[in-house]
Amino acid sequence: MHRIKYLLATAILILVPSLLFSDTAAIRQLLSDVKVSYLYDKKEAPDWPFLYYLENELGAEVSLISLTPGPAFSCDSVKSDEYALTAYDFNGIDTSAAEYGGVISTMYGEFIPDIVIFSGDSSGKEIRRFESYLHNVKHDTAAIYKISKFYRKAALPDSGAVNFARLLYLRSHLDAIAKFAGSVMKHPDVIDDNRVYSTYRPEGIAATGAGSDALLSGIPMPKLMPFARKNIANLYDIGTVEGNIENYLNYLKQALAEQEGKRTESLLTALGLLKKIERIYLSEKEASSKSIFGRYLAGAMAKLTKAIFDDAGIDFDGETSIVETTEGTKVKFRSDVYNDGPYPIEFGQVRFKPYWSDTAMTLDTGAAEILPHNILTREYLVPVQEFQLETLQPESLLFTGQVQLKNNPMAFRYGLKTKIKLPLKIEFAPRFYVMKPFPKLQVDRLVQSFQLGLSIQKPSSYTGEISLKISSAPGITIGVYPKVISLKDGENLVHVDVPMAVGSSLGSERKRITATISRGGKFLTSDTAFFRLAEYGIKENLKVALLPDDSGRLEDIFRMTGVNYRTISDHYLLSGDLDFFDVILLGEGCVGEYPSLFKAKERFGKFVEYGGTLLVFGQPARGLDDILPAPILCGEAYLGGKEVAVEKVTHTILNRPYTVSDQELLKGFRTEYRSYPAEFAGADNIMVFKGKGSLLGEKKAGHGKIIYCGLPLVGMFANLDTEAVKLLSNLLNYCVR
Repeated sequence: MHRIKYLLATAILILVPSLLFSDTAAIRQLLSDVKVSYLYDKKEAPDWPFLYYLENELGAEVSLISLTPGPAFSCDSVKSDEYALTAYDFNGIDTSAAEYGGVISTMYGEFIPDIVIFSGDSSGKEIRRFESYLHNVKHDTAAIYKISKFYRKAALPDSGAVNFARLLYLRSHLDAIAKFAGSVMKHPDVIDDNRVYSTYRPEGIAATGAGSDALLSGIPMPKLMPFARKNIANLYDIGTVEGNIENYLNYLKQALAEQEGKRTESLLTALGLLKKIERIYLSEKEASSKSIFGRYLAGAMAKLTKAIFDDAGIDFDGETSIVETTEGTKVKFRSDVYNDGPYPIEFGQVRFKPYWSDTAMTLDTGAAEILPHNILTREYLVPVQEFQLETLQPESLLFTGQVQLKNNPMAFRYGLKTKIKLPLKIEFAPRFYVMKPFPKLQVDRLVQSFQLGLSIQKPSSYTGEISLKISSAPGITIGVYPKVISLKDGENLVHVDVPMAVGSSLGSERKRITATISRGGKFLTSDTAFFRLAEYGIKENLKVALLPDDSGRLEDIFRMTGVNYRTISDHYLLSGDLDFFDVILLGEGCVGEYPSLFKAKERFGKFVEYGGTLLVFGQPARGLDDILPAPILCGEAYLGGKEVAVEKVTHTILNRPYTVSDQELLKGFRTEYRSYPAEFAGADNIMVFKGKGSLLGEKKAGHGKIIYCGLPLVGMFANLDTEAVKLLSNLLNYCVR
């Protein structure tokens, strides 16, 4: 027992109130270069004391990540103005590697985090699957930025873990931690419990490495030297650069030790050395400011400039607003430059760079001197379009300017945070595809082909080149498609046909096909379609008059299954030859699209009397007695399979030509599917919402019949539920005269 206590004591980080101040944060980040991702379940508060310790004392750049289900992929992000902290809330994440890769790309691009921390054992399946993805993703072992360690929060201190003296640190830094958390979250719960320690156990990569109990062991800090050695080939140049880097780091450490207000000279010297390193790198063959090293250097200079501004008393405040003018929508940008330091400065060359453009436009070339303890204010109007204010990027409209201090030009930047929404939308059409299994006797037939459409919706003025990547499960071969698409001015929709083929060994499981769009290496958006081999067959002599459902999915189903159908117009309802068809099918929600339905009741009555079938799918909360020859009053419900009963197990619709397993069918019910239980007087009910209405019923009339289907059959078919595929086949075949 005494030995266990001793081991715990040696592993615990006992922290005293810090002697480091927030004005040195940028310097410590430059000396650290560590990125930390903290993945948490929103049901619990993040470990704010530990996160503040990582950012404030270790110089880490911290990202908070939460994943929640939703109808479509989106991201809400809040970037702290004062701390190296960003909170991301991703919604509508599916389980594909492409979508998870999009999460990483949205947050980091190529600057992958060094450390990933899991806040505990999450109950959310999205988080658990993302954790699994992160553990299994393959990284370039030669990359400078890659995941080096995983940690998971544990309940009790452990001798092999990082044990953080949480309560002591919280009491010493309560106000600062509250401010830190409040910079990205409204009303954060900083004092969520009274745990004495926060314990994080290493796992995966970290658990097998030497010194895994040390949080930062084995991580290159900072990364400037490894980057330079990897990207500068000239031996003379690399020797010069290595010397500059050593001097640069020494000046940073010297500035860290100096008093506030006295660091400016050391920091300006460090900035000059960093600019020399950049110039040498850019003189290399194939070097680019847009490469990962070029962007790393630009980021380091931005942090160093911030440290200089802080110490020299230079502050910048930007205010943006969206205004409507007679010339259209514009961004009003007001810049305030404060000089509260002892040195005169010069301000000028304001430029504007939006995320959709590769180049910046100049707003102001005039320079103005700002004497000590003075302020300079300027305003600018920049024309934009509404869609350009919608993006995943936290800083999508970037304003830059130049401040000159003691003959040292330095850039400032201000990013306008716009609505978090993507102007591009990509969608498979349809998002599902079913195909009959291979005939057993056709041994010479090795593949079957099919095609999916892909639509890219965009604002008409969104232009440039985007990259398209289609990936699929093993067994599905993707044909030739354009991998680079040029978006032209004036277009709102771009359509791409994607040919595919499947082999006979594919199997009967549902398979995923993913389309991903990126631009400049940055993930933009994605969509997923599903494919399945399933038994179905529709009689060739069946003729269907279709009034499409409001989703259009019935037409997709009919095309892929070879149903002989015709989409009829409102005019045809009153003037066309309805007796040509075996069945008139009223798709879900079609009533509002066909005004003449209310005049067609008599024609429908004669159609049924002479042997035709009216197949009616659920209509949102309305009565159909003024349309149909038999009254049907629809309701709405979101049902689980346990709320549905099968009353006619032997009915033809459930047995021919395919036997439908009622148990398996009911397992496929989901509460997000909308059903339409109905009052269907005099009907022979096949399936019902227990005690509350018909879900599948038939009523004979004359030589024909009226069939009502309030089941979520189309949605289940689109989800490629094999029992739903068989049931719809049986239902259509039952309608043949």
